Amino acid sequence: MTRRLALLLLTAMLAAAAPQERRSIDQERQSAESQMEPAVAKGDWRAALLVIDGFLVRHPDDALMLYNAACARAQLGELDGAFDSLRRSLDNGFGDLGTALGDPDLAPLRDDPRWPEFRDRLRKKLPAGERRDRSGEGAFEAWKKKYGDRRYTYFEDEARQLRLALAIDETSRTQMLEMLHKQGDWTVRVLFGSVQNDPVLIAIPHPLDFKDHFPDANTAGVYEHRNRRLVSRDTGASLRHEFVHLLHWGHMDRLRQVHPMWVQEGLASLFEDYEWANDGAPRFRPNIRHNLARNASMHGNAPPWPRFFALNGPQFMQKAELNYALARSIFEFLADRAKLDVWYRAYTAGFEQDPTGLKAMEQAFERPVAEVEKEWRRWVASRGAIKDHNSIDPIILGIEVSNSNDGVKITRVLRRTPAANAGLRIADVIVSINNESVRSLEEMVMALGRRPRGEPVDVGYRRRGEYRTATLVASRGRPALAP
Repeated sequence: MTRRLALLLLTAMLAAAAPQERRSIDQERQSAESQMEPAVAKGDWRAALLVIDGFLVRHPDDALMLYNAACARAQLGELDGAFDSLRRSLDNGFGDLGTALGDPDLAPLRDDPRWPEFRDRLRKKLPAGERRDRSGEGAFEAWKKKYGDRRYTYFEDEARQLRLALAIDETSRTQMLEMLHKQGDWTVRVLFGSVQNDPVLIAIPHPLDFKDHFPDANTAGVYEHRNRRLVSRDTGASLRHEFVHLLHWGHMDRLRQVHPMWVQEGLASLFEDYEWANDGAPRFRPNIRHNLARNASMHGNAPPWPRFFALNGPQFMQKAELNYALARSIFEFLADRAKLDVWYRAYTAGFEQDPTGLKAMEQAFERPVAEVEKEWRRWVASRGAIKDHNSIDPIILGIEVSNSNDGVKITRVLRRTPAANAGLRIADVIVSINNESVRSLEEMVMALGRRPRGEPVDVGYRRRGEYRTATLVASRGRPALAP
């Protein structure tokens, strides 16, 4: 999924002000954030910096805004000013190692000879595991204050350090929480060891509120580690993807490591599509990214692993669609060969010696990485292409649809089609295909692609809060457009 890297405000951390004064500063930050977001979305760092500097005139020692000033100045190429702002931020209490070391906004500073000083200061700031960041609590309270409880239900899950703001009905909430618990328990047990140390907000906005959080239709979800906030358009693949980011960042914080983009996005993308096997482990399935990775590998458009693994964040995002697909395919290969946990343990243990992950590949497979890469290329080619948007007949059901936040909303029903014959209506929300959960248009396409050609389609849908099922039988001829 496409994710926009943007300058985002952190919430309260180590403020020494009195509670009332702190609330006032937090409110000013929220106001500044709303002014900055449009500028950052357009890449207008100068406009964002004007907002930040205006805030710093009133609060010159604010560690969080000083950090944001460093990010903006780094993006503008003002490296002296960026280092000065970063130094002042650290002097005033900023100590979020994971954010600073992995922040793409600070990328221009990392090749400067002054950077190691700041990296070492961050690493010495607090012993691993001691910092307790309450940004997620602030994000949770801010969400409740902004949106109230007319469309949202709020939960606190202390065992998993989660705060949830959900604009979905009870059935969808129950299914979503079951999914998160099962996925989270498996990834913690096999990969990460424990949940994140800090509370994190997970929000599923109401469609009317999408515009507040997603700058374009291509942004399906985002995990903001600075704010300890996860916001997802849907309760399916997007949420599963971002939830892995949440847990992975928690582990990186504990390890005091920041893994490269191919690792972060490969792991997260891996969990977009899976089914649970009888042994209680996920079986990862090819999703809409598969054909792109397969074609690139077969036609020589996939870079060699040493070059791919060494990409920095901006380089990775220059060809984001292809690189997400390649990263997912590599992790799917690791899982298929029962090497996912073996590789991850070797990788994190040897991170200081090789942060790219190449040596961990050799350790996991006990062979030179060139041989492992050849095996991956043979494996991905042998799997064949899957049915995706380009191979699914758009009139197979006889409907036009749009994404909702927990399913696929019907916006048009064509006459004399399977959907019309089965009684589906505009505003019905499809939530399953052949008993397979469907929470977005992409998931519906994949579910239809797994259906044997010509067989009936069992559709689960919701109409005005009531859950129903209908069987759609393929009809002959072309549908007639509804008047």
